[in-house]
Amino acid sequence: MHGRHSSVTGPSPALRRLDPVQPSPDNGLDLVGAGGGRGGGGGGDGTGGPLRNRIRSLKGELIGSQSVPTAIQVTQLDGSLKELNDFVAQLNTAIATTMPNLYKQLADNNIGPGIGEPIKPIKLVGR
Repeated sequence: MHGRHSSVTGPSPALRRLDPVQPSPDNGLDLVGAGGGRGGGGGGDGTGGPLRNRIRSLKGELIGSQSVPTAIQVTQLDGSLKELNDFVAQLNTAIATTMPNLYKQLADNNIGPGIGEPIKPIKLVGR
């Protein structure tokens, strides 16, 4: 348990300083890990959050229409595109800066992931 916290002493000072990023509509991270209703991903309700729903709805309207997009649809498309690009920028910051800083803090404080237990062979019940 080198470097890990115990129930007696509580989390190390480094762990207490970490501010986990939680998905929310405010930071756009409600898109991350959403399964999209196809059995994949983790967390969320499988819909992908408000932005994904707005994009799906707009896509359906545009594909189902026999005419050119309305001014409202173009405005919605522009807004969704900006919001999506803002999310991409936040995600890139997390990948390029936040995660490396987190890994450095963990390494500087001798905190590492546990190796875990080996996976046991699968056996049929009754054999």
